[in-house]
Amino acid sequence: MGVTTDSPLATAPTVRNDDDEEFTMTFNTGPQPKRLARSEDRWIGGVCAGVADYFGLDPTLVRVLFVASMLLPGPQVLIYVILWFVMPDARS
Repeated sequence: MGVTTDSPLATAPTVRNDDDEEFTMTFNTGPQPKRLARSEDRWIGGVCAGVADYFGLDPTLVRVLFVASMLLPGPQVLIYVILWFVMPDARS
């Protein structure tokens, strides 16, 4: 019995514990969960492209919406800078 790649749950060989009970260990090989990260497609810090990747949007649309939001009062630049430092880099 070996590891199969057809199933999202792959099984390892049967193992015995101290009480001589038999059990099979399994581990998940399915897709990884989405994570918010700065994109490699970056103009300044990759924040807008990372947000676009996370939500499945076009990076240009998110960039245009961010620039348009600059016309409104609020802490847009501060939020961008905070996200720049908080979001992990997609390259790592």
